[in-house]
Amino acid sequence: MVKVFTTVCGIGGADRCVDGWVLDHIRRIPDLMLVDTPEECDLVFFSWTWRPEYQPDHAMIERILRTAKPVIVFDYLECGNDTEIILTNPGGEAWTPWISALQKYSPCAALEPLIKLYFKREYAPAKLPKTPFPVVATDFMSDFIKEFDEQQLTSRAEYDNRPIDLFFCYGYSGAERMLLHAELLRRYHDPFPRGEGVE
Repeated sequence: MVKVFTTVCGIGGADRCVDGWVLDHIRRIPDLMLVDTPEECDLVFFSWTWRPEYQPDHAMIERILRTAKPVIVFDYLECGNDTEIILTNPGGEAWTPWISALQKYSPCAALEPLIKLYFKREYAPAKLPKTPFPVVATDFMSDFIKEFDEQQLTSRAEYDNRPIDLFFCYGYSGAERMLLHAELLRRYHDPFPRGEGVE
C-alpha cells in the first residue's frame, strides 16, 4: 500500500483544494491510501491549478522539503502559454506576460529537487523547457504524441488523417466546451438501431 499526501501548498481556503479530476483519478489507483500529512506519506502529489485567491503555504513547502519525500506534479494550469510554462521555472521567458498572476506560485519552485515526475496539461514536447525530471501528458495517455505543424500539411485529407484519438475532458470554465459536446451528441447516429447489430 502506497501512502499519498495530496496538496496545492496553499492557504486561505486553497490548502487542500486539489483539482477534482486529479483527486478522482488518484482515488481509483489500486493499493493507494490518502494520508493527512507529508510526514506519514510515501509520495507527495502536488496539484497546480491557477486560482485567483491562491496564497502559498510556506510552512507546508518547508514540511515537504524536510521529509524529502518524492513529489509528483499534476499541472493543470490554464493560461495563454500553458504549453511552455513549467511550474518550477518562474523566471523563464514564458512567464513574462503572466508574471503578476503567477508569481505567487514561485515559492513552490523550492520543491524542484524532490520532483520525480511531472504530468502536464497542454503537453507539447517541442515547446517545453529542459527539466531535470520527466514531463509526460496528463490527459492524453500515449507513449508518443507526434507533433504536427499545420503549415506542413498539404491537404485537408492529410489533416483529417492525423493519427490521434479523440479525448473529452473538460470543466465548466468554458461554455463552448459544453456546446460542442451537446452538438456532437445531437448529431450522433446509432450505427446499430434497436434489433440490429451483433448480439
